[in-house]
Order: sequence, then structure tokens, then C-alpha cells
Amino acid sequence: MIRFCFILTILLMFAAGCKTTGEYHSQLTMQDSGRTLSLKPGDTFRIVLQSNPTTGFSWIEAGKTAPDVIRLTAKRFVSAQKQKELVGAPRETEFIYKAVGHGETEIRLNYKRSWETVAPNKTFMLKILVPGRSRL
Repeated sequence: MIRFCFILTILLMFAAGCKTTGEYHSQLTMQDSGRTLSLKPGDTFRIVLQSNPTTGFSWIEAGKTAPDVIRLTAKRFVSAQKQKELVGAPRETEFIYKAVGHGETEIRLNYKRSWETVAPNKTFMLKILVPGRSRL
């Protein structure tokens, strides 16, 4: 019985840490670039941008976000639903951020080849506001 309770506790702790797509405050795409997003501390949001890493292009964070306002918790490549089996097919880059404190910051992502010094092919920008107590 103790072993059962221990296993059940571990499973519940694991399940509490998992997120499904429906649990994000917002799910953003390229069409949301330039937008302002208001959050509360603890809110998690997701940015999904089209990419094709086989061409050398990738989404790179440009500039600094305020780490006391938001944190990047995950960055990964995901396959588009219809193109899961195609080699070299475009993918999506998923960024997951979490609001960790009050303040404001900006996310700026550039789609470019890391070794090139030319202007980015695309840019994604998002202003983040986490209203709260002002710091005196």
C-alpha cells in the first residue's frame, strides 16, 4: 500500500508539471509580430514560427529580455502536421516563455543564418507587460 501511494504521488507530481497546448495563456504566430501581450506572473505563452533548419536559417534571439520579467523555458523544432515524414520539409520553431515577475520587456527574434552578417530574412517582435506593484 505504501508503495502504491508513493507511485501515485510521483505520477501526480509529474502530471502537474506537464502542459498541454490548451494551458498556454497565448499561442502566437508570425501574424502577432508587433503586438503587446499582457500577462500575470506564472502565465506561460508559446510562439510558433515557420522555419527550415536544413537551409541554414534559424530563429535567433536578438537583444536581451529582462530575465526578472520572463524566461525562455523551452525552444524546440516541431514538424508541421502534414509534413512529418518529408525529409528537408519546413518545420516550426516553438518558443515557450514564462512570466516570472512584474515589469516590461521585449522579445526580438531574427530569422537568419548565424554565420552571415546581413540583415535578417524575417523579424518577430513582441512587447511583454506584466503589470504589478511598482518598484520604489
